Amino acid sequence: KYDSAAVYFERALAASPNYEDAYVGYIEDLFWEGNYEKAEKVLNQGLEKIGPSSVALKYRKSRLLNYRESYKEALDIAKEVFQADPKMEGLMAYIRNLQRLTRVNAVGGTYDYDSFMGAI
Repeated sequence: KYDSAAVYFERALAASPNYEDAYVGYIEDLFWEGNYEKAEKVLNQGLEKIGPSSVALKYRKSRLLNYRESYKEALDIAKEVFQADPKMEGLMAYIRNLQRLTRVNAVGGTYDYDSFMGAI
C-alpha cells in the first residue's frame, strides 16, 4: 500500500524536515512503487535539507540513476559512497553489477565435446 505509506512519510517530513530516515524510507517506498519522478523530487529535497554529505541519500541517488539506465553516473556515485562507508551492506555486489552493466564489449565462448564409439 504505497499510497498509504506515502501519506505517513509526507507527514513525517512536514513535522521534521531534517530527518534523514524519513527521506530514505519515502524514497524506498517510491522505488517500490516505480514512481521515479516523485522519488527524484524527494531525493533532491532531502539533499537540499540534509546536505550532499548524506551517504544514504547519495546511495539512493545512485540507485535512481541505475533505474533510469544511467549506469556510468550511478557507478561514479556508488564509488563515492563506498569511499565514505565501505561496510554498507550489499554495496559491493551493487557496484559489481553496475560495472558489468557499463561494459561495452563482452566475449563469450561455448564448446561441445562429442565422442562417437564405433561407426556412424
